[in-house]
Amino acid sequence: MDEAVDDIPAAVEAARNADVAVVAVGERSGWIGDATGGEGRSRADLRLLGRQTELLNAVADTGTAMVVVLFSGRPLVLGAASERAAAVIVAWHPGPFGGVALGEALWGVGEPGGRLPITFPRGVGQVPMYSGHSSGSGYRCAEGPALHPYIDSDSTPRYPFGHGLSFASFEWSEFEASTASAECGATVSVSLRVTNTSRRDGAEVVQLYGFDHCAGVTRPVRQLLGFSRVEVPAGGAVRVTFDVDTSLFAWWDSPRRWVVEPGPVELMLARSADDVVWRHRLALTGPELSLDRRRAFYSVGRAS
Repeated sequence: MDEAVDDIPAAVEAARNADVAVVAVGERSGWIGDATGGEGRSRADLRLLGRQTELLNAVADTGTAMVVVLFSGRPLVLGAASERAAAVIVAWHPGPFGGVALGEALWGVGEPGGRLPITFPRGVGQVPMYSGHSSGSGYRCAEGPALHPYIDSDSTPRYPFGHGLSFASFEWSEFEASTASAECGATVSVSLRVTNTSRRDGAEVVQLYGFDHCAGVTRPVRQLLGFSRVEVPAGGAVRVTFDVDTSLFAWWDSPRRWVVEPGPVELMLARSADDVVWRHRLALTGPELSLDRRRAFYSVGRAS
């Protein structure tokens, strides 16, 4: 909450004389005292507290490449300052070895291959915002943008669920599906080839999403069905395959049972909830399936 600006000119001067400026912002973790983040530390606004946004803009104005390190336990709104950064590292509230992990990521010793488990909004007025909102509502339709977007702001999140970058670059190709139709409750496979096009080893995260186009109840516009983190050597390639139990599309009906309905569903391979690379329309056939066993909740991807 400190409103002091005495150190901003010093930070600007240091940034002007540096090749890269690392700027740490966010919240002060704790339970008591002046903590601004942690258990019981609720916020009415998600913007950076104090003069932190002013600090980011001042450093960005120097023209020096800026890396923002965000310490927080919630999805803060970084505003336009984050768009001027060369990189943003979400460090959360790290533990005793957080400094070591952060240093390795900054210096390129480690491979920062994490993906966001939450959605970062552009503004607090977008909250609640999440990737699995009901079809027909929220910021995204099943196959495109929102039907009624904001008139005064971009309706998309600043950083979507599943978003994340690494030092390596990857190309996805050779998408395949085992079938275009299957009986309710059957297992189908989808796969792709992931190629590391960079000169360093890296890790890629392939995410699998699903959507039921005509269920008896409103379903999530994009439901995470599984993911696979694969290590790929420089110039190498691996094939990632997901075996998808179609009971993943089951929903809980009024007679209190899990059911899988026949009809069109969609499988998507994506880099994040908002970056779908490939879609496969699958027709579920046969009679409605009432599950007398535990349904599947997750598809494990395997690399070969």
